[in-house]
Amino acid sequence: MSVNPQASPSAGPALRVVSGGLDAVRAVVETAQPAVFEDDEDDEGGGGGGGGEPPSRRADLADCPVKPLGHHDGTYYFLSPTGELRSMKVRDFSANGLLSLFSGDQSWMVTNFQRLDKDGNPINDFIVRGVVGHLIRICEAVGLFDPGLRLRGRGVWPGGAGEDGRPVCVLHAGDRVARIAGGVMEWHRAGYWEGRSVYPARPRVDVPDFNDPASAADGGRIEELLGLWRWEGAADAMLLTGIIGAGLLGGFPDWRAHGQIAAAHGSGKSELCKFIAGVMGPQAEGFNSYSEAGLRQVLADEARVAILDEAESDGGGAMQAVVGLIRRMSGGAGADIVRGSPSGEVKRYTVTGVALMAGINPPPLAPQDRSRILRFDLAKVTSDPEAAARVDAAVAWARANSARLRARALLGAQRYSASCKVFRAALIGAGCDGRQADLFAAALAGRDLLLHDHPPDTDSIAELLSPLRPRINDLRAADAEDSDGQQCWHHLLGHIPDHWRSGTRTTIGELIAGAREEPGGQGENDIALRTYGMRMIQLEGGGSALLVANKHPGLTRIFHGTPWAGGGHAGALKRLGEGVAAHDKTERFAGPSVRCMRVPADLLPERDWGVGVTATQKRDSDVSRLSD
Repeated sequence: MSVNPQASPSAGPALRVVSGGLDAVRAVVETAQPAVFEDDEDDEGGGGGGGGEPPSRRADLADCPVKPLGHHDGTYYFLSPTGELRSMKVRDFSANGLLSLFSGDQSWMVTNFQRLDKDGNPINDFIVRGVVGHLIRICEAVGLFDPGLRLRGRGVWPGGAGEDGRPVCVLHAGDRVARIAGGVMEWHRAGYWEGRSVYPARPRVDVPDFNDPASAADGGRIEELLGLWRWEGAADAMLLTGIIGAGLLGGFPDWRAHGQIAAAHGSGKSELCKFIAGVMGPQAEGFNSYSEAGLRQVLADEARVAILDEAESDGGGAMQAVVGLIRRMSGGAGADIVRGSPSGEVKRYTVTGVALMAGINPPPLAPQDRSRILRFDLAKVTSDPEAAARVDAAVAWARANSARLRARALLGAQRYSASCKVFRAALIGAGCDGRQADLFAAALAGRDLLLHDHPPDTDSIAELLSPLRPRINDLRAADAEDSDGQQCWHHLLGHIPDHWRSGTRTTIGELIAGAREEPGGQGENDIALRTYGMRMIQLEGGGSALLVANKHPGLTRIFHGTPWAGGGHAGALKRLGEGVAAHDKTERFAGPSVRCMRVPADLLPERDWGVGVTATQKRDSDVSRLSD
């Protein structure tokens, strides 16, 4: 047997070429020693690759420019060095993928996970497996990724409590974040993380001019310039100023009011939108063609102002869907939206901030919308030849002073919150319900934010509420008329069943009115009502009432496709008034006995005798009916 050792200077132990059969091979294997490398004692088990190069020579890796957010189901979440939110699966952890995650800067990876050449000399490259091991470990240390983590994009947000316990105002300007409390600012790079809220990097926008914020006189200039347009309401310019002021705070307020501008043709609607957009600057986004889905995607995780021109009623559900989104943007964190995908991935995001709609024929507002959206009516402008020039100058002034006005609003954000509470209490005392008080308080506090430097006093509040009283009364009356109970009741009374009288069809309301005049509840009208789940009864103390079954096939057909389907009408009718209550026993309605609601006589319709019917003719008809 002969053995000729041939050593490679860079391959570790010498490779011995053996001749002499299996016994000789066995002898070599039994006497072989494990390969020992210079840096094996530094190997913490997370590197490998590249012929045994060390994963890292450093024990402290806390200065990693990539920040971990956690992991879930094989996906790892990070904030890149520029503050961008990134998610990576195992297959994405290639050399190029890591360079992308580290924003193209490999210096940290080379410093901590440097690759060696075949001679053991360091080179300007990194060990992929070592970097990947480190990233996975720091994500595992954070734990499972929190799907409820609030991702906050550009705009204005509520931060955590400051030293005085009040919420801090946070401005996200795309590449940097300002934390503002008591007029003091702290600037952070995008990727700032506070509590369960993270502010990832977004496209950069111009920041407010905190060195020269606008004065109260500048804020008053907004209301003055709004007077260039012709408003039908005496308080419209004042309230719209407030909506603009509150809009500059984006998602910071606990409750946000929106605006709807109903503009006559030739009223200067589009120029008004330009003026408002000029004041807002990058705090606003303007649209003149949109859908609810499009707005959701554009405004996702942002807290700004959406200026929606050409907000016209379309006779269908498209614009109502937009109004519904705006309604959900009002309270708390705004519209919290969850959407799934065919692949099983779930996307969750928030749409918040303030919206201003403007149209010639705006969509009608339901009661739940009127408590969140203030309507402003804009009349046609005069033929003054100088009017257009004055409006152009107003738009130019707004654009030139936007940065200063935004700074004023942000520096006074905490004062806005205090003013809002004061105005709300005063409005409750003036007879508003909670939602109406929230609506007007948001607008009044927004105006106060722009026009004053101190919280409102009792005298100023009384002065402001005086011109608002007609508007508050109109809103209360409209809400009472269009309440859920009233809408349900009107739908029931106006329904036209398959019931004929004298060759014409009649409504449920007419059947009820006729049944009230029939003795003993056994007349034609009452018998017809029973087939629809209703009947008249005589009360023991005198008088009559209408019983409405909680569930009945006839009522199922009447309320099919409405918000009161499936027996929901029973709960809605309870809200008609205090006299409406559950009947004390079950009753039969052309079928089995069921539970029912009792509606008192003062809410029931009476027969409409029509135009030209005299009192004598009505009396003669009553006598004739009673004699029968």
